[in-house]
Amino acid sequence: MGDGYVYVVGSGRPGEPVKIGWSGDPESRLRSLQTGSAYRLRLMTRYSGPRDLEKFLHDRFSRLRTHGEWFDFGGEDPVALIPEAVGEWDGKSRGRPEVYGFNGPHVVVGVRQGRELASAASGLTDAEFRVMTWYWFATEKSQGAVEQTSVEIAKELGLSPDALRRIIKTLCQARLLVEAGGVGAVKYYRCAPRVAFTGTRKAHHGAVGDWGPPSLQVREPRNWRRVKPDED
Repeated sequence: MGDGYVYVVGSGRPGEPVKIGWSGDPESRLRSLQTGSAYRLRLMTRYSGPRDLEKFLHDRFSRLRTHGEWFDFGGEDPVALIPEAVGEWDGKSRGRPEVYGFNGPHVVVGVRQGRELASAASGLTDAEFRVMTWYWFATEKSQGAVEQTSVEIAKELGLSPDALRRIIKTLCQARLLVEAGGVGAVKYYRCAPRVAFTGTRKAHHGAVGDWGPPSLQVREPRNWRRVKPDED
């Protein structure tokens, strides 16, 4: 089918599902959708492109699909998220490298905070720092929990489950990790938004307001310099 428009239709109210579809005439399509909806709909945005773009966006946001062509972006703004995906598709369709040279969710880390936490002054052990950074990159959905058990995570990191639980407790006390629900006795965690975040700038601005700053010094650092016998 020839070029037309990929459109995003919804109420425009935060947290409500939106429809990602394709039409040669989005305004006419909006009128058709409105007749079957009890709520006022509006054309939130549109992009010139073929059906392939629609399919790409459906695949790109498949984890957010509620039914058919309707998607729930939660507290995030689809109008802010979709342009990056459109740019990614445009790069692929023209044979250019993918945006940023990689695809999928990507995390924003505070450079200064990350460097301080990596330094000896933070007091973090190598294992604690490794667990913390694992959570940075395992938190794929904005403000979403990493839904894996301590046994699964420990196996991936080469730790014992007991050691991992002790490390998680330390990181939570320092507000570097936060508890994010669970199932039964199993608790889930995610990285603290003031250190690392997956999502839009708007979502990040709202998230940091809910959490105090983390402790960048978990404990007093060890003095690894060996003292010679004749030194005081």
